Amino acid sequence: IGYAAGSMTHQRDLAVAADSLARVLSENPQVRLVLFRNAIEVSEFPQLEPLLSQIEWRDKVPVSELGSEYARFDINIAPLEVGNRFCEAKSELKFFEAALAIVPTIASPTAPYAAAVHSGENGFLASSSDEWYQHLSALVADPVLRRNLAEKAYTECLWLYGPERRSQLVQQVIYSLTSVPSLSSAVFALNTKSASDKLPTATVPASDILYESVRADPSRVSVVIPLFNYEQLSIEALESVKAQTYKQIDLIVVDDCSTDSSAAVAENWLRENFVYFNYVALLRNKVNSKLGRSRNAAVAFSDSELFLPLDPDNRLLPRCVEACIEALDNTGAAFAYPTTEMFGDVTGTLGLLEFDPAILRAGNYIDAMAMVRKACWIQAGGYSPLEPVGWEDYDFWCKLVEKGFYGTRVPEVIAQYRVHDKSMLRTITELPANKPLVLRDLKTRHPWLALELPTQSFTGHGVTPEKLMVNRLTERSNLDRLLPILECPKTKEDLVQLDANTLASSVTGQQWPVVLGRPVFTGEGAQVAVHPEAHLSNTLPQEAVDLIQECSSGLVLNLSAGGSADRPPNVVELEYAIFRNTTLVGDVHELPFKASVFDAVICMNAFEHYREPEAAMNEILRILKPGGRLLLRTAFLQPQHEAPYHFYNCTEFGLRHWLKNFEVKDIRVSANFNPIYALSWLSSELENGFRSGVSQESAEEFSRLTLGETLQYWRKPEVRDTVTWQKFFQLPLSVQHQCAAGWQALAEKKLEPV
Repeated sequence: IGYAAGSMTHQRDLAVAADSLARVLSENPQVRLVLFRNAIEVSEFPQLEPLLSQIEWRDKVPVSELGSEYARFDINIAPLEVGNRFCEAKSELKFFEAALAIVPTIASPTAPYAAAVHSGENGFLASSSDEWYQHLSALVADPVLRRNLAEKAYTECLWLYGPERRSQLVQQVIYSLTSVPSLSSAVFALNTKSASDKLPTATVPASDILYESVRADPSRVSVVIPLFNYEQLSIEALESVKAQTYKQIDLIVVDDCSTDSSAAVAENWLRENFVYFNYVALLRNKVNSKLGRSRNAAVAFSDSELFLPLDPDNRLLPRCVEACIEALDNTGAAFAYPTTEMFGDVTGTLGLLEFDPAILRAGNYIDAMAMVRKACWIQAGGYSPLEPVGWEDYDFWCKLVEKGFYGTRVPEVIAQYRVHDKSMLRTITELPANKPLVLRDLKTRHPWLALELPTQSFTGHGVTPEKLMVNRLTERSNLDRLLPILECPKTKEDLVQLDANTLASSVTGQQWPVVLGRPVFTGEGAQVAVHPEAHLSNTLPQEAVDLIQECSSGLVLNLSAGGSADRPPNVVELEYAIFRNTTLVGDVHELPFKASVFDAVICMNAFEHYREPEAAMNEILRILKPGGRLLLRTAFLQPQHEAPYHFYNCTEFGLRHWLKNFEVKDIRVSANFNPIYALSWLSSELENGFRSGVSQESAEEFSRLTLGETLQYWRKPEVRDTVTWQKFFQLPLSVQHQCAAGWQALAEKKLEPV
């Protein structure tokens, strides 16, 4: 039992627990009390006089060595006079210092300690001599209780008193002080919610230590490998950790009750190679616990500031650990994810998108192979178990975002992701029977996600959702069926494939890159944006589905297709970025196709985003066969969206003008452009604008505004002189621009050049 008092001012504090200490020492001769010289005068405690042989005296040490002193304790005590103003002003320092050494604390319930110590969960509070005796006796008798309380205190203190939370709190204060009132209120609301959240607990399975080496030095980072039935591939993963340029690594492998010889293979390798690491350990879960829990077991066992999960079928390139540490140190981010090379059944590159939590809403684009701060793992509650398994990393990134954390991308290729038919993604997660369950679970956990299942059925093609998933991976590198209909959009020459990454015009040699198997015919070139596989856009209307099936013997071009749920074999998808089913990337004003090659063109809700709609229409006319059909939907009464690439909303007469060279068969209002959509969308955007840019009160006032009152504002100008009317003119300019009914411009002719 240790009391780390540092000066002679603590006699009255120790007196609070002295009787109980004497009683426990006398009842337990094997127990000793550790005190520090020149900090306690034991002669003032007659009850301890008969027990001097059980008191161990230590010399006071510098603060840098204090952790080692705490680590010698089994029980730490922090007695104070409750109600004494001096004592009430003392921080809970002795609690979190001991917690970081994984030592449980019994403390007096001054205000700071009462706020930090949840008695019976992460320590004990003792307000009377009897309680001091009860808690001391319980901890002396029960090493499991000591360990449980200490580990709970340790994980909480890593987050609550660590630099990650300090940084986050300072940022929140700065944002609140420097923001306009509306944003300051939003930040305050988020801070209030965050402060009310109880620190979650990670689900950590019980495990046994099969092997561990002697720890050389403290390490900043642990590489953690969950292992289940990967005896053939795990050695490659282990060797890639051994080859890291950063050498002070802790390596922790958790075998999840493998039914093959994975554990034995890993143990043999660790015994032979432990000298290349700071520390190695092999754990085995007592029961099969699946991926998320196994990662938690490794992270909880780790003793480092950072951790990097590595699945046993993947590999790290030599600079991975070093580069990720540099990225975290330079940015202060919660996690750093590498640019990753795919190998095996499919080649390509992952991790091309910079961190943006809004993209996570549509799907995951960050692999689990990312370095994470352990304190942030604690605040997020670790990896959550999912059934069926497979998207634990996506769920984890969502939890971090919800806690206000951000990630950073490492732009160099420093990791390798193996694509093979035995992976968990292929054999469990993506199966048609399982994927709906995974998506439903994720949307329940994170309602802000916009995940949708493929719902369209293109009968007659014999394509199942599972086959579509495989085809999307394999057809990316197959340009054979595409090349015969392509031409260079600049030179109008035929194209030839120079190599897997380049197309060129046949005469002048104009070159175009191929990214992830998709030819790119835009100025972005190889830097084209890549959206995550899970990103899904609006489904095609039934009219489009019917047209695709009617043209099953020919080709259909889906312009600006976005993230389609699936793509029938006769459909070519063109986009300005790469989505899950994109066939090629191009500019609608200069389509990279030969003339008269398509039986039909579908263009849904995109013409408002084309800078020259008449030029785009002429290109569509050029590539359609004689008699080829165009199915087009375009906006009229819609708020401005996707700025700055929203150019024209179109009336019926404008649409007829664009189609002047076509034989128009029908123009009608489609269901998605019914007037109720225009009214409700505009109302929704205005309400959001009032709430974020004016005040919550004004948003509620707008919501209470009746349709009848709105009518009167138009029909009776004399009723406009109201507070509600005036608040519309207080909307931020960005909201006014988005929902405006028209524009005013003042322009000036450019000066003639001299």
